[in-house]
Amino acid sequence: MISGTQLATTSNNVLGHTSKAACYVVETQLGAKVNLWEAAGLVGETHLSSRRLQDLKTFLRRLLLFHSIDLLIFCMHAGRVKKTFIQSYQAAYIQTCERKVPVALIVTGLEREKGDMHGWWSRNRDNIFHHDLAFDVHACVTTLQSHEDPYIQKKINLSRRRLRELIQRSDYVGLPHDHICPFGWAYRFREEFIFCAFHDSAYARSLGSDTRTIVVVGADGVGKSSIVNAIAGESLAATSKDTNTCTRDCASYRVKLESGVQITIWDTVGLDGTAETEGKVTALINHLSHFPGIDLLLFCVRGKLKSQFERFKNVLSCVPENVAPVALVVTGLETESDINTWWSNNKDNPKIRDLAADAHACVTTLWPSLENPALLKRIYASQRRLRELVQHPLPVRGFTVEHTSSSSESNIFKSEPSPSLASVSFYDLTQGDAVIILLGPTGSGKSLFISRLAGISEDKAGVGHDLCSHTDRIKVFRFTDTTGIPVVLVDTPGFNNTNLALPDEKICALMHSWLSETYKRDIIVAGILYFHPTGGVTNQFLRPFWSVYGETMYSRLIIVMTMCDDCTGQKGAIEHRTEDLERMLAGGAKTIRYENSEESARTVCRPVLDSLAVVRGLHLRRAVTDLDQELQKLAEGRKASAIRDVDKLSYMEQLADEHLELLRHVREQSKEDIYKLQKRCEEIRRQMNDILAQMKYAETPSTKRIMRCLRTYW
Repeated sequence: MISGTQLATTSNNVLGHTSKAACYVVETQLGAKVNLWEAAGLVGETHLSSRRLQDLKTFLRRLLLFHSIDLLIFCMHAGRVKKTFIQSYQAAYIQTCERKVPVALIVTGLEREKGDMHGWWSRNRDNIFHHDLAFDVHACVTTLQSHEDPYIQKKINLSRRRLRELIQRSDYVGLPHDHICPFGWAYRFREEFIFCAFHDSAYARSLGSDTRTIVVVGADGVGKSSIVNAIAGESLAATSKDTNTCTRDCASYRVKLESGVQITIWDTVGLDGTAETEGKVTALINHLSHFPGIDLLLFCVRGKLKSQFERFKNVLSCVPENVAPVALVVTGLETESDINTWWSNNKDNPKIRDLAADAHACVTTLWPSLENPALLKRIYASQRRLRELVQHPLPVRGFTVEHTSSSSESNIFKSEPSPSLASVSFYDLTQGDAVIILLGPTGSGKSLFISRLAGISEDKAGVGHDLCSHTDRIKVFRFTDTTGIPVVLVDTPGFNNTNLALPDEKICALMHSWLSETYKRDIIVAGILYFHPTGGVTNQFLRPFWSVYGETMYSRLIIVMTMCDDCTGQKGAIEHRTEDLERMLAGGAKTIRYENSEESARTVCRPVLDSLAVVRGLHLRRAVTDLDQELQKLAEGRKASAIRDVDKLSYMEQLADEHLELLRHVREQSKEDIYKLQKRCEEIRRQMNDILAQMKYAETPSTKRIMRCLRTYW
């Protein structure tokens, strides 16, 4: 399917056909030649013998020794994850490649999937990850060659494009996970739907400077999809008059206006008050805020405002402050005698004042009809107003305004809102998140800490009230701190629990896998909160962190004491210190007393957020060290260009050391000195970027890692 020709033989037999490895050379649309190695098939077995696994490992070791592996692709038919698939993944990716190569998942057999084939991934990605299967990129496809059904034939054509796009990438780890196989995001172009990678830089450049990104947000049933159609002037997004919501996931459409301005407009899932819909919208806005950026948020309302504004408030509290200008769009006004009187009558409503929208539009989203000329005129006026709104830049005035009202319902968009927690997937994490790991024995109060910090119910946070572990897998929550930093709390299963299926060894293995995969993606752990009633911690459960972060782990460690009978001092000094604890404190660990309140929870997290820049500086310095080791190996092979790169790298190491030292002391300076230090740090990062651009071997994994750090961390 990738080559477009019958290179490899196929079979419908239950035992498969590929008995030995084979190589096929495929030329991409860009003119590059790709060697596709097909390993011996593992179909038809319920358990892989040690010999089959050893043959697979030997095959991959030879490739790594004599060639290289740019992408390791695992294929599975849509359905349950088989034991043989898990065995082959562990043998190939974890044991042989040691998680050091990009890994992709191709899911086949989706020709009968309702809607977009990517829906299968959306439903199953977290369950796949729970099997300790993590992938850098994926594609949901059908491998049929042709079909008489036009609907299925479109999926076949789409699958070909996705697979060809998959093998042409140069940096799989640096991509958003849905680059190849998006959420069903589509744009209409030349009267056909074409799925594309919106985050591809070449594609972004092709759009030009007149391209704008618009996100439509609102409760279900307010007419968000109708607004998309009104702006486009054609029926792009599906609409419905039924009681059930029509838009069940976020979708994107590309529209070219008469003025020549091109916009990418996102129709989001309706906010129905559940954490799931708020999580989807929040994840999309955070995702787009990094690239390509958001030019306008259209907040749509209809009818009673209270619940709609509360839901929008929850979304805003989980995204960066002033992420984009906000325009308030009021729909359903076709029966008003004067469509603009709604604004005159309601603009002083406390909720509207507190929103401080940068613009507004009062419209009807009905589709044009010749039955009522007066209504038709109002419809066209609404379409012109919406197009005018989305094509011209708006200055960001912020989401808050000062008020003297003492009403409890006013000023719902405070400058320091109580954080709203959203459960997110591993694949929703970004390099910009401040990740905080919570670990400790069962009953130490990890989930309760999340409940207090986020101001949510104990049931929602998964709090238990007995000595049984109520967290049976790693759970990830995100909220935005009052400083605007996106914070990710990772709740881990409790140690020493009564669940025989979840022993401490398995918990440590789960954490090691999670830490390794996030580190590979440059999503680094900013802090480790080790909960213990009295501070009697041991190194046993910190081994996964040591294997990934080494001795820098201790500087990120905070021992959180939840019971203080054996503690003295306001800062949580521990009276009885173990040998392990002494080693942790000597390495830079801190101890903090937690008093089971929201204020105390914020105090515990504050040191982590204050040292976030230093932690990122450490990660950058380690990436430079890894690059040095890679170039040293190349230089040993007497490659002159590699030797010159080693000389350049010595200066980069000096810059990285200076950068890290400045970050460590920036908070100790006056405001004037802080500004000077920040400018020097920016200058150092520019110099490091220039050095990388001059290096011959700029395509090594460590080089790409450094570039990602410089691009996303600051």
